Amino acid sequence: MTTRLESTKLRHLVRDIYITLGLGSTDADLLADTLVCADLWGHSSHGVLRTSWYGERLRTGAMRANTKLEVITDTGPLLALDGQDGIGLSAMMDILSGILSGGA
Repeated sequence: MTTRLESTKLRHLVRDIYITLGLGSTDADLLADTLVCADLWGHSSHGVLRTSWYGERLRTGAMRANTKLEVITDTGPLLALDGQDGIGLSAMMDILSGILSGGA
């Protein structure tokens, strides 16, 4: 049996799951939006089905919620960062925001 759910409701459901697992609302929104969009674009292997997988990684500590990037090396043209086992998508957005604002 197939159940259809509006994408907005699905985003809220996935967001709430991640908040319950300890993510902040910004990271939960980003992750939920990305996973639902992947499904809508026909890439279900990178969509909402990953929610349980990411959830298990958060529960077991293989992935951590609410981490802060650590600068390992900064030589000017080269920047090496440690994401502290956090959500890769969130780390990437932090890096991009830093680059666009003129810093890292």
